[in-house]
Amino acid sequence: MDLTDRFVAERRTLERKAAKEAKERLKALLAKPNVEGPVRAPYWVYESTIHRSTKVHAHSCKNCNDGMGKKRTGDTKSGRWLACETVEDAKALAEELQPDRNSICNMCLGSYHVRGYRDPR
Repeated sequence: MDLTDRFVAERRTLERKAAKEAKERLKALLAKPNVEGPVRAPYWVYESTIHRSTKVHAHSCKNCNDGMGKKRTGDTKSGRWLACETVEDAKALAEELQPDRNSICNMCLGSYHVRGYRDPR
């Protein structure tokens, strides 16, 4: 039980640290002189609080929509969007937030292929 408690405490500490760094990164992005209106970042990390997972997206992804999500509502009670300057920063943030459950979006950054109904399966 002690090992479990230590593991959970360490994980929460890491999550808080990563969330603080993400807020600082977003403030720095907003402080740039050419940023007006919604934040325009090239990469976004979606952190799902329900599934305890993170996923990296490009800004042009239909699942991301510049950090607004599919329904264009932005952050919700089930998750939040975090802005990043580079794909390496986004992957590092995703791994910091959820070391065990992080990935990249196959729609915008991976290799997503749709097979037609006539292709062999």
